[in-house]
Amino acid sequence: MYLGLVDDEMIYAHGDLNVPAEYVSPGGYNLGTWVKRQRYTRQNPEKSCAVLTEERISKLDEIGMRWEKADSRLRRLELAQESKRERENLNVSAKHKTGEDIGLCS
Repeated sequence: MYLGLVDDEMIYAHGDLNVPAEYVSPGGYNLGTWVKRQRYTRQNPEKSCAVLTEERISKLDEIGMRWEKADSRLRRLELAQESKRERENLNVSAKHKTGEDIGLCS
């Protein structure tokens, strides 16, 4: 088990830790809720009973933890900037999705 909580099989069954909150691994582990709690704990340490040490944060970073939601406004801005660098403009269709399946026009 990774970090004593999540094993590689659970993580790599989805491909990364960018999972929806309701995602349950093939083995029945509610990985989505676990990831959501890790994010909340890091972003709201004063409100959470849990503690994320720098060592745990580093280990989560190593396995692909995304601390912001996949479709957060900040992430959409980053993706739009990448798209502009590649295309030199932001002319995309309303249905355009990034490689992460995030719509830039949403």
